[in-house]
Amino acid sequence: MENKFFVDYYKEEREEIVLQSDKGFIVYKIYEPAPGSKEKEIMFCELYVAPEHRRTGEAQRLTKLAEDIGREAGCTHASCYIQHKRATDEERERTTHKMRIYMKYGFKFHSSNEVQILLYKRL
Repeated sequence: MENKFFVDYYKEEREEIVLQSDKGFIVYKIYEPAPGSKEKEIMFCELYVAPEHRRTGEAQRLTKLAEDIGREAGCTHASCYIQHKRATDEERERTTHKMRIYMKYGFKFHSSNEVQILLYKRL
């Protein structure tokens, strides 16, 4: 079931779109080509699946749906970022888990800085 306030907030405040199911959601934003480039990009900002629906393929299904939306919009690639400034072993494990999920879906390492890791995938 869609939470209208949540969806409206992302659209109004961040110019991001929420694709929601009854098991989770993915948040994305489509970027027009940078000056001098012809490559349009879809960036995945958030991906969440409720604990009772994890390991069911729902994250992959949501990611694929968003990729299809990106392709239809003319995007040549997808990207996502993962926050990684973590203080505890548990937080570091969550970062590693997120990277594994996206890499399983075909994303590759692009770059990183002290607070985030950027992954990239050709569509």
